[in-house]
Amino acid sequence: MARVMTRDHSEQRETIVFGVIIMRNVQLAAIVIILSPFDAFAASGAYSCSNGEFEIRCNAYKCESSEDFTPAGGGVDTGTKDMSVCAYSGCWEGKADSIIASEGHIIADSDQLQGNNPGLQPTSAAIVINRETLGATLNAFGFQSPMSCSLK
Repeated sequence: MARVMTRDHSEQRETIVFGVIIMRNVQLAAIVIILSPFDAFAASGAYSCSNGEFEIRCNAYKCESSEDFTPAGGGVDTGTKDMSVCAYSGCWEGKADSIIASEGHIIADSDQLQGNNPGLQPTSAAIVINRETLGATLNAFGFQSPMSCSLK
């Protein structure tokens, strides 16, 4: 918005400069307003989840309740990105590769959770948490385990 101004147009020049400043501030304000809700969704929280009732195993054709049941649990801290899953005789812990936080859900996944007992191989896992109901699903070890969570 370059204009050559003469002395007779100094008032118009001030108006144009003032208008440019206002427009830049309006653009910044619009960006802040647009991004603000997403910051609220990503607020830090530590979720602890468990399932002592049943587990589900799925393949490409169907899902069914597993006859051999192992309680499962997991957790994710959206502030530190710490993630853990527990089942069988151990727990696997590490940092989430990604955490997606929306108004309705937290989705955390990791491809390199490390076992806390000797001989446990690294594993991958994903946890999806419904923020309203605190119901969740753990997807790990070939099982899909529904869980109940609490927010610490």
